[in-house]
Amino acid sequence: MLSLPFRKIRDKVMKGGSKRMLIKVNVLGSSGPVRFVVNEDATVAVVIETALKSYAHEGRFPVLGTNYKEFFLYTPNIGPEDSLDGVRASLGNIRPPYMWHDEGW
Repeated sequence: MLSLPFRKIRDKVMKGGSKRMLIKVNVLGSSGPVRFVVNEDATVAVVIETALKSYAHEGRFPVLGTNYKEFFLYTPNIGPEDSLDGVRASLGNIRPPYMWHDEGW
């Protein structure tokens, strides 16, 4: 059973109606995944843009740039030939997606 303070916090957080989820994106050539939180109804374009901002804010290498239209996400299950453009971010129970530069570096 949940304690009273935890219930109040949970109810306050859930009152907004929007659910949030943790996203982990692996950037090829980087030291580890980029982690951030997005709304459940966010599109893949928003996820890529947020990943690029988080990646730059952390000062990671290689430097990627900021134009999210030059990147796409794919999962190891699907592969890079099937891009996730236009898909909602709630990808279900799949492995963390990889971010790939469109120019193929």
